Amino acid sequence: MTVELAPWGPGDLPLLQRLLGDPAMMEHLGGPETPEKIAERHQRYLADPGCLKIVAGGEQLGWVGYWEREWRGGTVYEIGWSVLPEAQGRGIATAATKLAVEAARAAGRHRCIHAFPSGDNPASNAICAKAGFTLLDEALEFEYRPGASCAATTGGSSSPDAASCPTPVIAGVWATTARRRRTPRAASCAASTPTSRRRRTPRSAARRSG
Repeated sequence: MTVELAPWGPGDLPLLQRLLGDPAMMEHLGGPETPEKIAERHQRYLADPGCLKIVAGGEQLGWVGYWEREWRGGTVYEIGWSVLPEAQGRGIATAATKLAVEAARAAGRHRCIHAFPSGDNPASNAICAKAGFTLLDEALEFEYRPGASCAATTGGSSSPDAASCPTPVIAGVWATTARRRRTPRAASCAASTPTSRRRRTPRSAARRSG
């Protein structure tokens, strides 16, 4: 099955409602978003060329996106994804993530692309590996927004406006270069990995996979 990415469109609100309004999909992410919040997010996605719709076999199956994030005094791309339950386990999230990485590289604004899947979500971590990311840290206490530590999307990374969660997330830090490969995978991004706030306690936060 061929996986393609398409611009987020005005008619994609029902898809976003399925992705973010379903309690099962959002079980580990602070619960489903309200219809008002989803509608606001939909408008932001329409205005952001980095927010893309996942299409396969003529069906709209999810969302993938990349956005800017401040990371250790610099700016990187962060990537995340969310796919419908019926599309999970079929390689669709991996294919879509690879395409989004290429789109971020084509944009050419930053050196690195990061993903921060929960340590307790092996499927999302596997997607990172299959998509060409390198694991730089597997036990990082990660704060997705200043003052609020949270698991933020169904796809292994934080969203641009994640909801607050009560405890820090123990996340893996995955990276790949946002430039055409001239060095070993993620080698140029390794310096972006924080060495502080690492924890060696059991990983406790869960996140749904693509």
